[in-house]
Amino acid sequence: MAEARIPPWREFAGMGTLLLLLTFLPGWAPAGPWGQTSFTRGIFGLIGGALLYIAWYRRTFEISGVVPALSMWKNPGESTHILAALGIALVFASRVIGHQFDFVPAPFALIMSLIGLLMILLSIYAHMVFKGPWKESEEE
Repeated sequence: MAEARIPPWREFAGMGTLLLLLTFLPGWAPAGPWGQTSFTRGIFGLIGGALLYIAWYRRTFEISGVVPALSMWKNPGESTHILAALGIALVFASRVIGHQFDFVPAPFALIMSLIGLLMILLSIYAHMVFKGPWKESEEE
């Protein structure tokens, strides 16, 4: 019965997974107006990643949306550390992927770095709100 409250997410997860998997198959994408099949595959990969994120958000928070407010965090003290560690790992992984693998398009590592840096920035902001100088005082 609790499943009825959750907005539809399975369709987003299925389409996102399909589009993301299609990025690993060379030769199927049209060149498009930009003349690059790898760019077209990258566009499909970005759309697939966005659909997977929407599916995760709907399943996790049981509402439609894309930006989790800090008030929705269940365990912010532990979550900020995990988010920062994942962001740092993503930045380092993007460095390795960008310089070691030739089959991966060059912008992929740049996008991974951007997402990792945004994760680090969010963890710093959340830490400052929950434990740092922006913490609400309990006197009010």
